[in-house]
Amino acid sequence: MKPLMIIADNGRIERRVGFSCSYVDPLPRYPGYHTHRGFLEIVLVTRGKVWHRINGSRSVLQRGALMLIRENDCHYYEHMLGVSGAFINLAFVPHMLDEAVAYLDDGVSSHSFHHAAEPPVMMLRDAQRTYLEAEFNRMNFFAEQSERRLVFRSILVTVSELLLRSESVCWEHRFPTWFSRLLLQCDDKAIFSRDVRHLAQMAGFSREHLARVFRKYLGKSPYYFLNERRLAYASGLLRSSNLPIVEVAAEAGFNNVSHFYHLFRAVYNQSPGNFRAAYRECYLSRLPEEVRRLVQRGERE
Repeated sequence: MKPLMIIADNGRIERRVGFSCSYVDPLPRYPGYHTHRGFLEIVLVTRGKVWHRINGSRSVLQRGALMLIRENDCHYYEHMLGVSGAFINLAFVPHMLDEAVAYLDDGVSSHSFHHAAEPPVMMLRDAQRTYLEAEFNRMNFFAEQSERRLVFRSILVTVSELLLRSESVCWEHRFPTWFSRLLLQCDDKAIFSRDVRHLAQMAGFSREHLARVFRKYLGKSPYYFLNERRLAYASGLLRSSNLPIVEVAAEAGFNNVSHFYHLFRAVYNQSPGNFRAAYRECYLSRLPEEVRRLVQRGERE
């Protein structure tokens, strides 16, 4: 099927950083099939569901769907009757995917992404989706190019890791089965709120061996990995609840509030309180004036 339109990277990518991120809400009406030239896209559906036509087939993308759109894929989105949808779109130059997959050092080439029969797609668990949404928000908070690039690379490595673990592409090399199972279990708050010793016991290996495996496949320590999950969960609570920050820290698995503050500031470049205030200001600014006044009145009461 011939695309009706070719979208080039001119004006689509921020040249200084090599990528651009946009929140698509509400879903626009595309003129028809289109393909990309000079950039790839990561799509994360954050609300509702949409019809997605790609390479001649039609499927539903619903909240939690994560997909990589390649240069030669021909696709467009359609509204579903009575249902609205929204997603995050991250466009970037192709060589960045190569670098992210190489960083994982898993023996898999990015050619597996480019040459698979269908674009890789998977359904995220709620914790995985919340974590990625928090990372996208964190990237957009930064004004400095260097800081935005660091967060972008972290997102791209995480997405590559998730897609490598998914069943949407036939990979020749995978994580060890026990390690994939352990990572999935770590999406559970009851697991990521525990310590590394408990993680090693679950895996049935020493902490030293577990650390070597984490370094090999994820490029980070088990301690760092658990703290990433805790901070993502904490950022979700800050955005969606009025819990005091001390309780947010405890809920996320931090026994030391000062340590929580230190880690949160290191990752999000601001205190938990400022993060909550900035998010709410951004959220309220998108609401109609009448709704905004009702929300603010409810918060005061």
